[in-house]
Amino acid sequence: MKLGKRGDTIIEVLMAIVVISATLGTAFATINSGVKGTRSSQERAEALKIVESQIELLKSARANSVSGLYGRSRAFCVNKTGSNITIHEAFNPPGSVGDAQAQPLTSYSNDCRNNSITGGYNYSIEEDASNVFVIRARWSSITGDRNDQIEIKYRMVPL
Repeated sequence: MKLGKRGDTIIEVLMAIVVISATLGTAFATINSGVKGTRSSQERAEALKIVESQIELLKSARANSVSGLYGRSRAFCVNKTGSNITIHEAFNPPGSVGDAQAQPLTSYSNDCRNNSITGGYNYSIEEDASNVFVIRARWSSITGDRNDQIEIKYRMVPL
């Protein structure tokens, strides 16, 4: 070892650690934000599939002349088991009335849930005007701090 050659000072080492930490922290935050955005998009796509399936079941219920489809005062959902198409009250207890957006996620009946994610998707159908149905899916957001929803309005006249 030659005299006069010196090593890194503690300040230089600490500065290098600060720069590396800041770089890694920024990279982590960017990746985390991207993952949340991707998951949120996946949740919305899955909710859209659920709403679209409810529209198809609604059309099948009409084609099969399922009673109680029109003029309902409360939210409902449609399910199919084998060849049977059934209408279920959306909320538990069944007497719950009011806008589905105002209902807590825990008040949905098990017949109107899809548990493919933690907390699950809840879906309902309401007739908001003459022959116009609002099909809605709601779920707890990926961050868990709010509820997300998607809704489609579908006009369907009786046969």
